[in-house]
Amino acid sequence: MLFGLDIQTTRKTIEQFSRDNQGIINLLVGLAALVTIATLAWAIWQGIRWYKTKIRKLTIPPSTFPFEVIKPHGNVLSLAFGAHNNDPLADERIPYQGRRVERNIRRELEKKLEQRNWLLIVGRTGLGKTREAAELAQLYNREGWTVLWLKLAEWVDEPTQEQLDKIGTNHKLLFFLDNLNQRMHYRHYDVFPKMETSELAPAIVPLQERLRRTLEAYERLYGQAEMRVIATARNERQSLNPGEPSEWEKLQWEKYPQLWQRFEVYELPAPEDEAIVQLLRDIVPQAQISAREENYGAIARENDSTFRNVVENLRHLKNRRLPLTPNNYQNTLTENWINRYQNAVRRYPAAKYIYDAVDLLQQFGISLERFTVEPTALLMVQGNFWQWLWYRWSILRALNNLIEAERILSPRDGQIEAKGRWVEVGKYVRPLSHKVLKLTDKYPQKMLSSLFNFGRQLSILNHPKEALACFNKIISFVPQIEISEFWGIRGEVLYKLRRYEDAIESDNKALELQPNDALTWYNRGVALGKLGRYEDAIDSYNKALELRPNLFWIRSNRGVALDELGRYEDAIASYDEALELQPNDALTWYNRGVALDRLERYEDAVVSYNKTLELSPHDRLAWYKRGVALDKLGRYVDAIASYDKVLELKLDHYKAWSNRGAALNALGHYVDALASYDEALKLQPDDYQAWSNRGVALNKLGRYEDALASYDEALKLQPDDYQAWYNKACCYALQKNVNLAVENLERAISFNPKCREVAKTDSDFGSIREDEQFQKLIQGRSD
Repeated sequence: MLFGLDIQTTRKTIEQFSRDNQGIINLLVGLAALVTIATLAWAIWQGIRWYKTKIRKLTIPPSTFPFEVIKPHGNVLSLAFGAHNNDPLADERIPYQGRRVERNIRRELEKKLEQRNWLLIVGRTGLGKTREAAELAQLYNREGWTVLWLKLAEWVDEPTQEQLDKIGTNHKLLFFLDNLNQRMHYRHYDVFPKMETSELAPAIVPLQERLRRTLEAYERLYGQAEMRVIATARNERQSLNPGEPSEWEKLQWEKYPQLWQRFEVYELPAPEDEAIVQLLRDIVPQAQISAREENYGAIARENDSTFRNVVENLRHLKNRRLPLTPNNYQNTLTENWINRYQNAVRRYPAAKYIYDAVDLLQQFGISLERFTVEPTALLMVQGNFWQWLWYRWSILRALNNLIEAERILSPRDGQIEAKGRWVEVGKYVRPLSHKVLKLTDKYPQKMLSSLFNFGRQLSILNHPKEALACFNKIISFVPQIEISEFWGIRGEVLYKLRRYEDAIESDNKALELQPNDALTWYNRGVALGKLGRYEDAIDSYNKALELRPNLFWIRSNRGVALDELGRYEDAIASYDEALELQPNDALTWYNRGVALDRLERYEDAVVSYNKTLELSPHDRLAWYKRGVALDKLGRYVDAIASYDKVLELKLDHYKAWSNRGAALNALGHYVDALASYDEALKLQPDDYQAWSNRGVALNKLGRYEDALASYDEALKLQPDDYQAWYNKACCYALQKNVNLAVENLERAISFNPKCREVAKTDSDFGSIREDEQFQKLIQGRSD
């Protein structure tokens, strides 16, 4: 009954509380409902994102095609310059201009192309190389040729069947390769590093090699008569930026003669003043810019003889609603770009971040899209949260203007350089890596090629962790990617991360796709060597040598693997073959010396070390090994000089101090030897050999107690050191202590029976030689 009353009382209390707090309760219930709805909506949204990601992964093409295909009777100019609606100053809408009254440039170009099939149009920036090339390509396109335009951020490789299917059935192909300088140059680093800086061969084959290989593959498929190549490049011999290569140097003409010798080179002449005047007459009225025609001659004379400067001046004046006058005209293209940059930053301070973002993305080979430039500019902003928030709005506003007024997403030569400095890429590697991976998830169709380029550049810059994340992201979308260089570069990245098994697996995939890639066979051998699989490594090196017999570093590393197997004669033969190809490779001379050491051919080893030191005089390891070999030959003075050289380079090299002491001992310079041993033991108190040899020096100086103490230190560290036991016996014998001399000699013989024979003629035992205990021990009698 009491329990029933309690329940009834509690119910009344609750009802009263509900009536008194009805508003609060309704609010809480409403909030709970909102939270439930929001949670459900979030779950549904996440599910949709997951589903879209799965769909995207299923719809990504298995490979990318580096060329845009323009079927016969297409529009080459629109592709070359981009479609810009009704902009009267858009490149494709500007009438073609003759350059010289007495010459037909288009006809000259056509004739050159037909003579060699491969034509390279060169000239300084702004002359109109792309326009001339595009006009010629358009002519061929109208005559039934399919034009293949090389995209900027795509990977060039020999074609797959799927890529050939994109071209169609027309077998008359014209390849259009615009602005090769930009495509072939990477700032701050060399895409083909010297082998002495890395034990791996570069998996990244330079564009010059890949382009030649790709174009020649098409020639084999379609025949030379059915293929043409038109390319453009800048040829300025002087660099505008200190420390940077010139535009001509970027092409590396001497390094890749197999590519460049295929081209007929045509140097495009600058337009005459009359051509500039005619251009102004044609486009000023249609651009609706106020001007006086009588000023055209003066403007043409002051212009830098480029069409581009005229167009960019007019675009600037139109955007600013200014008239065309000599005073309003920037006479050079460089001045024009600098003025435009400065104006943009004055009007929109956030513009500097957008220019830097474009610079950074271009250096990494990432395509310029609104969705890549905007977040990249934002991550470059320095400051607190409120500044960042303000710049987020400012960047969006500035970007809209720069896309419209400056065409910042398709910058012209010199436009980005006008800001006067390059972005240092190192500080942005991690945040940009995170951003690019997120963008790939969101825009996989547009980002996969950029992600490949980004990963490739990260590998070159030695950021293997971030590079691997890029390559693995690509695999998540395209598990069976059929680009051999992709797997080869990934193998190199895994090697740098010391994941040798995975590196070999990636190299194997590369070799399935391209079994004739000598450099990947070589890199596979290096990784196998790291795992101690030297026989397999040699097989890989041999395969590489079948394909590229003249690459010295393959023969050199093959020698290292043979050395590790104890096949020293074969190793030396391999080193000799490498040195025939590259006689100035210090590392190979050094390794040859080590192999000769192991065969106890010390004279020859010294010759090898000397050659190493001619080429690399600061190689302290070579100086040290040279000293050891000279010790073996009894050339102690020369050995000491070698150890002294080691100590000049590295004063705390304890082995050099210890070996120097041994050489001084051998020369009878016991005081100096003792000083050397003391230096060695300061650096390495656990060096039992130094303690033992120090005892020898003390013994020779007659300091028997100190010598015995030194031997005891050696035996604490190495109880089975027969030399220390033997030297202790000598020390006691010199003091005529027969019992301890015999006891210690017996211990020495137990560890090394040869000590018995040595003791028979050792003068240190002269004072106890006739002792019965001693004779019994050295005669080996047990009675």
